[in-house]
Amino acid sequence: TRYMPPASCVKSSGSISGGTSVTVSGHDFSGATAVRFGSVPASSITVNSDTQLTAVSPPASAPGPVDLRVSTGGGTTPVVAADSFTYTACVVPKVKGKRLRAGKRKLRRADCKLGKVKGPRSGKVKKQRPKPGTVLPPGSMVKVTLG
Repeated sequence: TRYMPPASCVKSSGSISGGTSVTVSGHDFSGATAVRFGSVPASSITVNSDTQLTAVSPPASAPGPVDLRVSTGGGTTPVVAADSFTYTACVVPKVKGKRLRAGKRKLRRADCKLGKVKGPRSGKVKKQRPKPGTVLPPGSMVKVTLG
């Protein structure tokens, strides 16, 4: 196999749900046969030109960075920092025991949103759904019950 130049991503992050369109720049892409996000093949690829292609990210099981690699008849692009793609998610934090305002801030920092609020409009969170540690697409709602 011959040397493949590194690829670089224009959009470097997207939801663990997949479906993010990522433009990849490099060269010798005319014969691109596959794009992988970590070890998982892209949902689809479109070769735009010899120097650019578009890949759609597949779903991921966990948030975090993965290497994006392009394969052609000439080989596979090497791993470089510029080809990193980061999956984002709402990893539900523990808000039980927090006041609503503090819980809302904690949810926002975790890329989650406050969903339906049950119970009195003041007090601390006594229940939350889904449970802490659940991994959801970014911006997912977390329901709470105050008591």
